Order: sequence, then structure tokens, then C-alpha cells
Amino acid sequence: ALLLFLNNHKSWSLLLLAYLQDLFMKATLDSVCKVVLGVELDTVCGTYKQGTEFSNAFDEVSAAIMYRYFKFLWRIIRFLNIGSEVVLNKSLRVIDEFVYELIRTKIKQAQNLQDNSLMRTTTKIIGYYFTILYCVMYNLLAT
Repeated sequence: ALLLFLNNHKSWSLLLLAYLQDLFMKATLDSVCKVVLGVELDTVCGTYKQGTEFSNAFDEVSAAIMYRYFKFLWRIIRFLNIGSEVVLNKSLRVIDEFVYELIRTKIKQAQNLQDNSLMRTTTKIIGYYFTILYCVMYNLLAT
């Protein structure tokens, strides 16, 4: 029934195709970022604000770079910083901020993990020391 409706209404079918393409692009970006960066963007639902901003900036950068193939004066537009180049620069800043914040977070996590590992090792050594001390004291008192 849906296919018959779409065949009779071409504008609806184009709208549905555009929506599905957008949905698949968002799902693909979510999957790639989860695997490569270890971050759940959740752009399909839109619950993670920074992820949605990153996704929108990524789309804008992709579109601006694609349009460079059709604009033969894009180098002049870039030099004058007008038109789509302004959007491109703003979007690149959003992407840079997101990625650098992600890098800072991963470095802090790695440092905390290393600190926790050092703390556990130190705690074990102190525990062993007190166990040995207790055994020695017990043997001294028992004799």
C-alpha cells in the first residue's frame, strides 16, 4: 500500500527518500564515531547536544567541500572569507573543539586509569608489608 501511495505521489516519495538518506547518514556517522572514537554521538535521536552539533558541522563541511568542485572561484572566495567559506570555517571550529575535547577527556581517563593502577599496586605492596609485619610480630609474641 505504501509503494502504491509513493508511486502516485512523487513529491512524498522524494521527501521520504531524502529523510531516509539523512537517517542512514546519521546512523553511519554514529557507528563510525562509536567504533573509531569510542563516543556515542546519538545524532539519530538527538539527545547528545555536542554530538548533534558535531554531526551538523560535519554535514556542513562535507557540503561546502563538495561545492568547491563546482565553484571555479572557490580560492578567491576562501581568500575573501565570504559565502560558504564562512560556514566552512565555523563548522571546522566546531569539529576541532569537539575532537580536542574528546582527546583531553581520553587523556584524563588514561591518567586516572594509570593513577588507579599505581594506587592499587601501592596498596598491595603496603598490604603485603603489613601482612609480613603481622606474621613476624605474631611469631615473636608466640615464642
